[in-house]
Amino acid sequence: MIKKTMKKIIIKLFFSNIYYKMKFNKELNEKVFQVVVIAAIYFLLFAHPVVFNLVDKGFELVGLNLGDTALTVVHSLVFGIFFFYTVQFVLKNI
Repeated sequence: MIKKTMKKIIIKLFFSNIYYKMKFNKELNEKVFQVVVIAAIYFLLFAHPVVFNLVDKGFELVGLNLGDTALTVVHSLVFGIFFFYTVQFVLKNI
């Protein structure tokens, strides 16, 4: 009798842990998908040639003439900042 009760308790604890992990993995996969979609949208916005030209003209207005590599670095830094805070926001409930 005691062995059966212990066996039921162990099985219940084991399967509840698996269920919790499955629920966590499902939620994590959903959050990862959201982050990937947002990253793709950010990349489309920040890497678009029209945006590059606008930013380059903006820097030229203030007297800075950045080359292609420096302009790419600026865009990657802005992308990184936006992406960092987006990931913080999306994953804050996990």
